[in-house]
Amino acid sequence: MKYMIKLFLLLFVVFIVIIRLINAEQSQSSFVISLTNDIALSNITSRTYSTTTYDCDDFADDMEQWLEGLGYNVTYAQFVKYAENTTTVDYAHAIINVCLPDGSTIWIEPQTGKIINLDFNGDGKVEVNINKPYKKGYYPTDDNVKVYVYDNAAFAAANGAPRD
Repeated sequence: MKYMIKLFLLLFVVFIVIIRLINAEQSQSSFVISLTNDIALSNITSRTYSTTTYDCDDFADDMEQWLEGLGYNVTYAQFVKYAENTTTVDYAHAIINVCLPDGSTIWIEPQTGKIINLDFNGDGKVEVNINKPYKKGYYPTDDNVKVYVYDNAAFAAANGAPRD
């Protein structure tokens, strides 16, 4: 009888842990659904891209401000992708990242509103420079990519990050 009570208690604890994990996963999914709905409501993704007047840093700046105004923990980011095994810049791009309730981060392409993957080296994490002065030159943080995260676009520009 004593063992039955212990077994029952153990099974009850396992059951509670499983229910909490399921609820946390559902909460995370609900958050991402709300986020993507709020991105769609912004109409930022429907704006017209222009290399001279409204390009990626403008999309990222507007999306970061929109989501921050809705209460999201969001920051402005830029990355520079180098050509494979060289210090030659392949392309540079401005995006945003959003902190999820569990503390993880997702990256958003503000021109499309889609979640993107910045883990270029496939190690499960994205190494970044946070609120540090922008360095010109080859300073990769994640594989052959240099990623900078700033509180907002104005702070990025104040730290030397390229803007129009």
